[in-house]
Amino acid sequence: MRQMYLLGLFLMVLGMFMTGCKAPGLTKKQVDMRHRETIQQNMLQFQDDIDSVFLFDRPSRMSPMYVR
Repeated sequence: MRQMYLLGLFLMVLGMFMTGCKAPGLTKKQVDMRHRETIQQNMLQFQDDIDSVFLFDRPSRMSPMYVR
């Protein structure tokens, strides 16, 4: 049992080292651009989430007139 565990761990580590950390088919500039776009999209989503929590995303229902 322990030998199978060690063999699996060895194969997993070997696979990680053989593939490397580079993105296949992309230049460093393209990878950096993708990261920037992802971070910007995440920040926009974060702002939308904050607006939803504080109810800034909906028009106000406060009105001096009674509306049915």
